[in-house]
Amino acid sequence: MNTVGQMLLKFNTELNDDFSNREKKQIGKLFMMDYMSYDGSELILNKNEQVPENIKNRVSTVITEINNGTPVQYVLGASHFYGLEIKSDPRALIPRPETEELVDWILKKWKDTNINILDVGTGSGCIALALKANLENSRVTGVDVIQHALDLANENAENLNLDVSFKFANAMNLSSFSSKKWDVIVSNPPYIPIEEETEMQDNVIQHEPKTALFVPNENPLIFYKAIGIYAKNHLNDGGSLYFEVHENLAQLVKSTLQKLGFSKIEVKKDLQDKERMIHAQL
Repeated sequence: MNTVGQMLLKFNTELNDDFSNREKKQIGKLFMMDYMSYDGSELILNKNEQVPENIKNRVSTVITEINNGTPVQYVLGASHFYGLEIKSDPRALIPRPETEELVDWILKKWKDTNINILDVGTGSGCIALALKANLENSRVTGVDVIQHALDLANENAENLNLDVSFKFANAMNLSSFSSKKWDVIVSNPPYIPIEEETEMQDNVIQHEPKTALFVPNENPLIFYKAIGIYAKNHLNDGGSLYFEVHENLAQLVKSTLQKLGFSKIEVKKDLQDKERMIHAQL
């Protein structure tokens, strides 16, 4: 096997059946476009191009890694999120499509504005960076309690040449921002009850940071309540609070926000028809 086309076929035939045929083809395209520095059209036009020996060896290695459960994005080292290439590794969660939907919802309301934005639990920085990329004159801050995640977010900001301020702060205690006011506060906090761990895919459990995934069974809304209390006192007039939520907890989050004094609350379904997003205003 020496050509680009033969390498693509190798992905199709050697990736295990955890992936559909469509997924196998897409994975092969992602890696070969990256390794050969091709765009999609060039990949098609150059299927008979000879592949260097080092790339052939790398293809064999990554197929083994993926078959052993390492997430494709960690093997590739990047995720594509709202038009941005986000560096991805085990320091932070892999950006999800439903989070892109949350970003899109925010941008539809706030397009062509110049606002102050706070992203709580920023992880890789994907939300903050996507908002900054599309609201160029806005001031965007991302905070996280995990220093490794902040390091990754800063690397992404530098790679993308986007001016986002990433700072260390605990979502449970945002006192270091007590003097700040925001037009938008957004968060995709940990929200999966620990009891659901056994139902989740092995490649998520074994490779992605558990601190960014799980909350206590007895207090699954712990972050929503804390961030909601902060937002109540630190949103500008007409400001918005946005959450990504567990599909089974959306109505409980809504009720919690109502008790905190938010009167305008909208629960939005994602493209899979699951209640995954909330927008609240005072």
